[in-house]
Amino acid sequence: MRPFNYSDFESQFMDINYIQMLQRPRLRFFKECKRVLDAACGPGFFLELLKEAGIEAVGVDRNEEIVEKVKLKGLKVIHSDIFDYLENVGESYGGIFCSHLLEHLLFDRVVRLIELLIEKLEPGGVLVLVFPNSASIRLHLFGFWRDPEHVRFYTGDLIASICRYYGLTLEYSNQEETPNHLEVPRIDSMPIVPRRSGWRRFFETSPDRTEALVQEFNQKIDAFNRKMGAFSEALNKIWAWDDEVVLVGRKSLTTEG
Repeated sequence: MRPFNYSDFESQFMDINYIQMLQRPRLRFFKECKRVLDAACGPGFFLELLKEAGIEAVGVDRNEEIVEKVKLKGLKVIHSDIFDYLENVGESYGGIFCSHLLEHLLFDRVVRLIELLIEKLEPGGVLVLVFPNSASIRLHLFGFWRDPEHVRFYTGDLIASICRYYGLTLEYSNQEETPNHLEVPRIDSMPIVPRRSGWRRFFETSPDRTEALVQEFNQKIDAFNRKMGAFSEALNKIWAWDDEVVLVGRKSLTTEG
């Protein structure tokens, strides 16, 4: 019997359109690049977007079956372990895209990978790293541990510091963006007393009492709104963050001797 292959399981639930919707905005980081490397390209979804945009690109992936499928799409892809490729091939690139690989690696391999990726960048080249956001509670609950090859989360600050250490200037980070921010539910206070027919006599004969009731009612509304504001603020601190960290760094045009 053929051994269980997680890639087969994953492909059953993979929404190509949704993934490319997420990836499409990242094309803008490579618009000035003549040649792009997609490191650990998987099914080649980003390679397809690069091809549509007229950007020359090559992918590298260790899964031979996936590589053969990607080749059938007319895309350029190389079957290789990404570390073997980076350490032994003398190619350089104007841009490198590395999406959802870091979480599959132990920390020392993450450091080595970033070092190798930056070495393969041409002067002025751009590196785009995408990886799961440790601040996303949704990802902790519903996504991250579904993949048995995931090792651990890495924070954006940690990965950014490694990139800076090896000479990248950070140009963009989505770390402060909160696309899942929940609006604060609010109830508007009562500006005037409604003059409904059933209450008209009471309103007209007891104006002081009416005003006191409205003020009391509005105070309760204000207290409710304050509580909902505090609740929403606390909830957004753990809920609002993006599921992915996106970091973009650029290599210096000059290298120190």
